[in-house]
Amino acid sequence: MEKRLDEVRKKFPNPAAYQAGLKALPMTEGDLRQRLADQQTILQLIDQRLRPEATVEPSEIEVYYRNTLAPELARQRQPAPPLAEVTDRIREILVQQKISGLLEDWLKRLRAARDVKTYGGPGPEGTPQKESQE
Repeated sequence: MEKRLDEVRKKFPNPAAYQAGLKALPMTEGDLRQRLADQQTILQLIDQRLRPEATVEPSEIEVYYRNTLAPELARQRQPAPPLAEVTDRIREILVQQKISGLLEDWLKRLRAARDVKTYGGPGPEGTPQKESQE
């Protein structure tokens, strides 16, 4: 997490600007640390939940290499490395793209089924009352 905090600090020209940025939010460095920790936890949960579903076939790697990477490098006037050298990086790019798509789908399903159970209220005490929020 220190690495991530350092990345945030480096976005500011100096320590005073960093402190002014925190103050403008208003947020302390402790708040920022907590927010970064929360983000890391969420990303880990998403990765654990969705990565197993984000499989990539060798043919997908070849298509990405041929249709995306090689043409982009050619536009930049750079030679394309052999496919074997970039297979792992391409696989991770494709996995991340699939995870993003799976996350979007998952969030859509969660939003569509956003029934909320409330306790107490008009029903018998302690009985969950289902309310649909729209």
